[in-house]
Amino acid sequence: MPLPFETINKGTVAFGFFNIETDLLLLDHLFFFAPEFCSKISELAQYDQGIDYSSYFEVYKIADPSQIGDLMGAIHGRNFQGFIGHVYQIFPFPKEPENFRQKTYGFRNRHIIEPLLKEYASMFSIPIMTDSTNQIISIEKMKFSKEMFQELIRYVWRGGYPKWSNEGQPDYIKTLKEELDTKSEGLKGLFQGLNFD
Repeated sequence: MPLPFETINKGTVAFGFFNIETDLLLLDHLFFFAPEFCSKISELAQYDQGIDYSSYFEVYKIADPSQIGDLMGAIHGRNFQGFIGHVYQIFPFPKEPENFRQKTYGFRNRHIIEPLLKEYASMFSIPIMTDSTNQIISIEKMKFSKEMFQELIRYVWRGGYPKWSNEGQPDYIKTLKEELDTKSEGLKGLFQGLNFD
């Protein structure tokens, strides 16, 4: 489930997985797949040498907030409005609590999720910029401190809430961790001190 994360300029925003059968992530009104997010994080880490860096990230944006849906209503089977509701009609919340674990094979359902997402959302290139002096990263218009940015990365590593299923992390997040561990001595900015414990 998405959790609240504090921004510097926009208050609290939701970030995270919203259905255990897909690797699609939600950040406020933006949607993107976890492998692409990890790839972008890896790219940013290449430039984490105490200098500013800017790039673009391809995301889906649902312009009308009412079309995002009601997560809790969808989980409880009461409200299937919007995109999230539509996803829960296809992949309902598990009846057994022990089955409430983020699935490592969520990428396999992309052929179902992405066409559905395109019915509600449009794709945009949003800016991602780092401010090395103040240790801030901006994702679109949301500014995150170094500490909160690292929490976003750790959330994906853990599989959010309720965490990954017993198979452990999928390959794309294991690869990101290996890359960051390899570069750890040279990281001087937003990634410095990042750990996955």
